[in-house]
Amino acid sequence: MIHHYSIAVSNTKKVADILSRLFEGSVSEFGPYKNAYMVWLGMGTQ
Repeated sequence: MIHHYSIAVSNTKKVADILSRLFEGSVSEFGPYKNAYMVWLGMGTQ
């Protein structure tokens, strides 16, 4: 199942890194947008 959330923050990279650590996931840049990142959640699937 895919869930999508957009969060307005000042420091996008820092927040993405924190979320990826919390959920044991990873971070990747998002599309053509400047300073936009996607957090891929691990959710115990590793």
